[in-house]
Amino acid sequence: MEYKITGTVYRLMEAETFTTRDGASTFTRRSLLIDATYITTDGRRGFDNFLEFEFSGERVKQLDGLTPGERVAIGFAPTGRLYNDREGRTRCFQRLAGLSLENLSRAAPYEPDYLRQPAPPSGATQPAPTAAPPTTLTDTRAAAPALGGDLPF
Repeated sequence: MEYKITGTVYRLMEAETFTTRDGASTFTRRSLLIDATYITTDGRRGFDNFLEFEFSGERVKQLDGLTPGERVAIGFAPTGRLYNDREGRTRCFQRLAGLSLENLSRAAPYEPDYLRQPAPPSGATQPAPTAAPPTTLTDTRAAAPALGGDLPF
């Protein structure tokens, strides 16, 4: 299964070539470190979220031409395996295998979904912007019995 995430290129590592254990073939691997820190709608920065993705084989070519600061969307698959360490404890090794990459900086300027406006119908004029109505919060705890009791969370 392929997951997707967007972020900003923080660092590109050099490509590394390895020989398989049997010595019969080689494979290439290159890592990409992105800053996927969440920015709230009011512009505040959330907790740091740096992720490293490994691209291998023919997928390494997708990283050619990238530079730090570019915005990217990465398709990836989390992988993992168990192993026994020197003390005999079972550990889990995990990695994020890069599958696809889209450079959003070259495609179009990034604009969050909440800022996008639907296009007006052809021939229609754009209405003058109006102030948004104030947001009010409603206490929904009183409505919980009507919905079948307390929710489990």
